[in-house]
Amino acid sequence: MAGLRERGVVVAVAGDAADVRVAAGVGCEGCASDCCRVDKDGLIVEGALNEPGARVGDEVEVLIPEGADVRAGLVVYILPDAALLVGYLAGNLLGGAVGFNRDATGAVGAVLAVSAGLLLLRMRGRSVLRGARYRPHVHAIISPGLSPSPDPRGGNEHDPVSRVER
Repeated sequence: MAGLRERGVVVAVAGDAADVRVAAGVGCEGCASDCCRVDKDGLIVEGALNEPGARVGDEVEVLIPEGADVRAGLVVYILPDAALLVGYLAGNLLGGAVGFNRDATGAVGAVLAVSAGLLLLRMRGRSVLRGARYRPHVHAIISPGLSPSPDPRGGNEHDPVSRVER
C-alpha cells in the first residue's frame, strides 16, 4: 500500500487505536484530511490503527494511505456543490410542473439541498472519512519506548538511575 510515511512517538493508546506525535512533513502541507490535529508540541496523528500493538513511548512508523486527502476533499467540497446543482434542477423542474416561477423554485431547491448536504456532512462526515481503508495505520514499531516499571518508588527498570540502590 502506497502512501505518506511518517515517523513519530506514540502518545496515547485506546483499544486498537493510537495517537502518534509526528513532525509535519512536506506531504502534510495543504492536506485536507481529517486524520491529524495540531497541539503545542507538534502534529498528532489521531486514531491510527494500531495493529502491531505499539505502546505509549514507542517510536513508530505511521502510514497515511494515499488518497485520504483526496477523499476528504471530495467529501467536503464536491458534496455541497453537487447538492446545489441537484437542488436547483429539482426545484426548477418542480416549479415548472406546478406553474410557479422556475428560477425562484430552483433557488429554493438549491438552498434546501445545500442545507441538507451540509447537515449530512456534519452528521456523517467524520465516520465516512474514518473508514479503515483511508485511516492512518501504525505500520511498524521502530524502537520500543520505556515502559513504566512496577517499582513502587516510581522508577523505571530501563533507567539506570532508578535501578541504583537508594
